[in-house]
Amino acid sequence: METLTSCWDDKTAAWRGSSPLTIRGTPIPLVHMPDVYSRHYRKQWRVTKQQWAEWKYLVEEYTELGDTEFWNKYSLGGRRQTISRISKRIKRNRSHENRELAATARLRYGPHFKELFSYRKDKVDHIMTRAPDIARRYKELNGWEGERYT
Repeated sequence: METLTSCWDDKTAAWRGSSPLTIRGTPIPLVHMPDVYSRHYRKQWRVTKQQWAEWKYLVEEYTELGDTEFWNKYSLGGRRQTISRISKRIKRNRSHENRELAATARLRYGPHFKELFSYRKDKVDHIMTRAPDIARRYKELNGWEGERYT
């Protein structure tokens, strides 16, 4: 985790000035990977995007909890869990929270849900059905800035 956080974002104290992502020898923090790949390597980004998202959620969790609390949470019998297992737990938690927020949004907004949780595509209005999309909109409507798990 220390290695990942050290190359994730140059605006944090963890940044060590190196990254596997470089442009002309200049290390690029991994947090900027979507910008770099989506502009210059679109096909490769489709493959890389899922791995990057897993790293993003790992870094968010690690940063929020701190080293000691992170490893206390993700250890069993004094042994640290693998990054793969931790990623799966974080993904399950994120999915569960999104489903809960989506259900809360449907209950809270009732008949107004269709108005507030819709989007326009190809000149046709659609009501949101995916829990992550509904959770993201719910957080926007309620001023939850920077909240995780959407």
